[in-house]
Amino acid sequence: MRKWVLAALIALFLCGQALAAGPAIEEGNRIQFTAADQETSTIFRIRAIAWISAAGSEIGADDGFLLEDAAGTVVVGAEATAVSDQFIITFPGAGLVVAGLKAEDLGGGYLYIFGERL
Repeated sequence: MRKWVLAALIALFLCGQALAAGPAIEEGNRIQFTAADQETSTIFRIRAIAWISAAGSEIGADDGFLLEDAAGTVVVGAEATAVSDQFIITFPGAGLVVAGLKAEDLGGGYLYIFGERL
């Protein structure tokens, strides 16, 4: 019995750090990241990305964000140069298809991803 409990505790300890929080919103045609290291495994066609200040999470002059796919390839990133800067990018035509997304860095503000689930 002790060996089983010990094995369960070790597995929980090793796997617990691998579990990342999901996005704050992941429904319909949008995904919202509100903190660094949030991620999703959804296959998604990105049509637009918006990084904006929000109540309680203002973008500061030194804040930035980095959005990666599940393989760790950078999709897009930006750094603010002034308080309340914002970043909006659209992907015309077929958009950009990604398998999984992770807000690797998110210094302030909220990151919205708009598109379609595939």
